[in-house]
Amino acid sequence: SAGKSFSNIILANQTVGDYSQLNFTLTDRRLDGGGSGTLAGFDGDIRLTKKHHLQWSLVATHTSEPDDTSMTSGLNDYLFDKGRHTAAFDGESFWGHAFYLSTGRSAKHEVIDVSYYERGPRFRADNGFEPRNDQRKIQLYAGYNLYPNGKLVHQLRPYIRAGRIWNFNSMIKEDYISVEMDAHLTAQTNIHPAFYINRENYLGVQFDNIWLFHFCAHSDFSKPLGISTAVNYGHQIARRVADPVLGKELSLYLSGYIKPTERFRIEPTWRYTRSNHVDTEEILYEAYTLRTRLSYQLNREFSVRLITQYDDFYKNWEIDPLITYQINPFTLLYAGSTHDIHDYDSHDEFDDIGLRQISRQFFFKIQYLIQM
Repeated sequence: SAGKSFSNIILANQTVGDYSQLNFTLTDRRLDGGGSGTLAGFDGDIRLTKKHHLQWSLVATHTSEPDDTSMTSGLNDYLFDKGRHTAAFDGESFWGHAFYLSTGRSAKHEVIDVSYYERGPRFRADNGFEPRNDQRKIQLYAGYNLYPNGKLVHQLRPYIRAGRIWNFNSMIKEDYISVEMDAHLTAQTNIHPAFYINRENYLGVQFDNIWLFHFCAHSDFSKPLGISTAVNYGHQIARRVADPVLGKELSLYLSGYIKPTERFRIEPTWRYTRSNHVDTEEILYEAYTLRTRLSYQLNREFSVRLITQYDDFYKNWEIDPLITYQINPFTLLYAGSTHDIHDYDSHDEFDDIGLRQISRQFFFKIQYLIQM
């Protein structure tokens, strides 16, 4: 909606020793109609010893808004950063920041990590995908590796994770704790049971009795066939309704891959979600998603891929073809498109329209490695 723009992205990294790395990122986007967003970041992953690490990321952003409040219709009366700025695109200019720090110990048996990050209310990433700002978070992770001698179980890692999320107004948005376990079994099979408890302030409503049981498994038990599955059940916020309430939510996931030949791969996926009101048992929503990915490797460099997906909740079809020519991981060519199709027959007022394409995009990318 802001029109055409011109972007530059610069990345640089330097390896330090055998296990450490420093990175620098600079992105800049200039809108033809006025307005810009610039981001500069410095991050690193340093091995203090063989068992101790230190990771950090420091990012600064500068935003110059377009001067056109028609692009922010419906948001122009909102304020942010404790009332210092308007949500309207009214030509404001401001700086923002993000920060991340993590340190821990990883040994044969014990694994522990403490991390902290924050995104300020003025933080923007115009060339990235950052869906949330005005947030601070601290998290503790602690686990212990076990190595049974049995033929069935190769490794077990029970662990706990606990944290708190709050905003720059000191409002606690979420507290959470989980007890989980990763189990590596024979035949390239992994399972992961977990139990989560949390409380969350969502859209100004406080939910205190949130819990979830999760179980998932993945197995590559044979070369031409693999399977993944997951089950979730608990009391979760029903975010897809106009006035969110606590619902009894069940979600199921089933996916896998089939390789009829060495070059041809089929990956079907099915997801199902249902939520019932915790008190009245009323069905709040029920929907499923079907997705299939077909890929064929014609030769070492040339491959084709087709993704089709149907989302029952939004009544949308998506079709995404892609052609890839890749000489090596750094020299490649992409050509593809995305097509979104809506099923208007699912709406009573549009029952004579049927399927209609609502958006379409074509893209092309070429990348070449120059060796000096």
